[in-house]
Amino acid sequence: DCIQTTFNLQDKDVYLIKQELKNLEEIKKGCNNLHPARIFLRKHNYSDIIMLNGEIEELKTKQKGALQVAETEQHDMKYTLENLNSIVREYMNLSPSETDRGVAGELSGMLGRTLHGKSTQAESSLKTVGYSSIDVVCEKIAETEKSYRNKLQWSTKQNEELSISLSRLESIKEEHDSLLATRNLVSSEEISFLREKGFNSYELLDENIQEKTRIIGERGKNKQSFHFSDRIDASTANNALVYLSQCEKVDHHCVKESAADTHEILKKYLSEYGNFLNQEISKKFNYIISIDAEGGRFQHSQDLEMRLQELSSLSRFPHVFECIDGLVKVKDWHREFLEYHRILGGKMKEYEDDKRYRDSGGTTDF
Repeated sequence: DCIQTTFNLQDKDVYLIKQELKNLEEIKKGCNNLHPARIFLRKHNYSDIIMLNGEIEELKTKQKGALQVAETEQHDMKYTLENLNSIVREYMNLSPSETDRGVAGELSGMLGRTLHGKSTQAESSLKTVGYSSIDVVCEKIAETEKSYRNKLQWSTKQNEELSISLSRLESIKEEHDSLLATRNLVSSEEISFLREKGFNSYELLDENIQEKTRIIGERGKNKQSFHFSDRIDASTANNALVYLSQCEKVDHHCVKESAADTHEILKKYLSEYGNFLNQEISKKFNYIISIDAEGGRFQHSQDLEMRLQELSSLSRFPHVFECIDGLVKVKDWHREFLEYHRILGGKMKEYEDDKRYRDSGGTTDF
């Protein structure tokens, strides 16, 4: 309100209508909170259906992610077990059987050396895959199988717990939706609340809100004109822009909405001030280059200098300078003055050439 008053930002009637609309919307919100569906949600610690839906989606995402992780881990452990069992099979194929070992104990010579070489080959196959003995491989298989069973059990339990929680939330949602769908009459609590606020029905309240919204919309279509008779307080305006920007980030809905509205109007106000300043500069400049009277030109030159200094000085307030599109305006006028300087230079040269021509008696040297 202080910012609106300081800069006289909007029509007082529009401002009052907006305040009335905010009050009506608060009444509507209070009435909606008395709806059995809303009361039911609050009993389960949910302020609204958006909050409940958000928790349901969060649980679904968590459950899906947990299942994907579990499936990946189980797949990896199955792959590990297959590799370990493959190592065992390879070892068994290369190892001499118990019968072979018995025969090897009784025989000597070539057959004994063959069986011993077979055993050595089996041990070598283990070392090539990083195991010192077949017992180590078997222990690894036992550990992996135990880990697989534990993870499977934990994953199943986690999924069951998430499913129970999800089922409970979806049950709350179904009951809420049922209350919304089956109950069309306004409760006695809602009627009492509305009458306390001066409304005989919910429909009458809604009509008032729509009417206020329509009036504000129609007023908004008509471009608001601001009247500028003096320099703006650029420092205060810059601080106000920063303050309103921060207010738009707060959680309080009414504060956030009011700040956004005032912020938009203030930016429009500053933009129009920038256009006003630009028009004043243009008016003074065009007058100076079109008149012949020296006295009038001097006065307007002073006015032009004052307006240009004002435009330039606003660059010290970055947020205000951005709103008035100051950088573009300064560059445009810089180009305009350079072009006019070039034109004057050309005219001066023409005058000098003409004077030399007349002084020489109308003859020209080639």
